[in-house]
Amino acid sequence: SWFYLARRWFELGEFYNVLHSAEQIDALSLKAEFQTELQFMMASSYMELGEQLKAQKIIEGMPRSAIWTGYARHNYIIAMMGGNTSGRSLKLLIEDATFYLPETPEAKDLRDRIHLISAIHFVEIGKNQSALKHLKLISLEGPYTPAALLQYGWVNFEQGNYQRALQPWRELQTRFNLFDPDVMESMLGIPQVFELMKSYTQAIKSYESIEKRLVAMKQFVSTTKTKLETAAWLDSWISVQTDPRWGWHSQLNSTLPFSDESGL
Repeated sequence: SWFYLARRWFELGEFYNVLHSAEQIDALSLKAEFQTELQFMMASSYMELGEQLKAQKIIEGMPRSAIWTGYARHNYIIAMMGGNTSGRSLKLLIEDATFYLPETPEAKDLRDRIHLISAIHFVEIGKNQSALKHLKLISLEGPYTPAALLQYGWVNFEQGNYQRALQPWRELQTRFNLFDPDVMESMLGIPQVFELMKSYTQAIKSYESIEKRLVAMKQFVSTTKTKLETAAWLDSWISVQTDPRWGWHSQLNSTLPFSDESGL
């Protein structure tokens, strides 16, 4: 149908074709959730094509508490950060986008994302207090937590609040994987803070600690690479299969052993 064609064009970034396909659809014939998804695709396509007023008009006609409306508002906020032509303050656009989201796990993550992009925007234009306000509203248990903790540290760093910068970075390194880019950046930020605090002994110890961590991480990558090349973990998994047949008719246990190698 035209709806699924519009969805595919949207995935491919062919926004003129999205709008052409959407024009062929009788929106009232669609289920409610498909209607709002279609509106989201149309609004986002207009934004990509620089027609912000048309996008704004579509968003205003969407159910205000629908998740697709939240995604449309998220994209609209990003567009307005490049030049606000909405007639409303960016602050109000952000408040609307976060307030009307439904209480679901998906909406919670979207709310965190909106706060994060808002914080980064305010950092870039020198409004650090506004950035801190949004960073404090981000969940401590979500996909955007590492980035929020990193940014919270840097904002305090820029304001000269060096002790406050250290706390989120230490939490970041304690709770998350050392290979996470946000964690690695925080590792390199901590000795800089100690230097600016004139705690040179602590700075040296911090650099030494970072060196040990990086060496251990390099060794881990090397060991994991070797294990992948030998495929010993795969051999051990195959050896416990009860069905010796191969092909589509075999009854294999599709649950791989949980390990660093199978995760890759």
